[in-house]
Amino acid sequence: SSELHVVFGTGPLGKSTMLELIKHGKQVRMVNRSGTAKNLPQGVTVVKGDAYDQAQVAQLTKGAVAVYQCAQPHYYEWAEKFPPLQAAIIEGVSKSGAKLIVGDNLYMYGDPDGKPIREDSPIVPHTRKGKVRAALSQVVLDAHKSGKIRAAIGRASDFFGPEDEVSGGLTFRPALAGKTANALGNADVLHTYSYVRDFGTLLATL
Repeated sequence: SSELHVVFGTGPLGKSTMLELIKHGKQVRMVNRSGTAKNLPQGVTVVKGDAYDQAQVAQLTKGAVAVYQCAQPHYYEWAEKFPPLQAAIIEGVSKSGAKLIVGDNLYMYGDPDGKPIREDSPIVPHTRKGKVRAALSQVVLDAHKSGKIRAAIGRASDFFGPEDEVSGGLTFRPALAGKTANALGNADVLHTYSYVRDFGTLLATL
């Protein structure tokens, strides 16, 4: 099928989502700030766009069946920049009529007190970033409920996998070189990781 699918962000998750979509014969347009990206298969286009500009979002997603929100501001800029980024994407997509699929994390669940995190776990964020993510998630769900857009949210834990610089740079490459491997958080505490290709498959499926 020549359905157009638009992916915002060309990081590990954006690329994993794109790979799954092209496996199903979809036409994929990727959007980032520079208009360039490495390691893209033939036929996948990457265009320069400002996702904070709802008019550009509407133009870039015109005629698309689905839009995947895999872009994010720098980690230290979430509180200031994530809400306007997501608001512009929702507004733009509402004009183009595509479905919006959002790649999300688990911060909004807060401290699960040792219990497994499930889809129906309570949303009780206890950190600043957790509260930001909980609010962002609610905005998407409210826009969906009101009929403004059709949306779905996929959530995963910390990534590992191709092109993920955090796990690659901290853990895997040092280990392969016989050096000290590091990990985020307390290495003695159980920690769930998500293979980024699986997360991309999830978003493409949604």
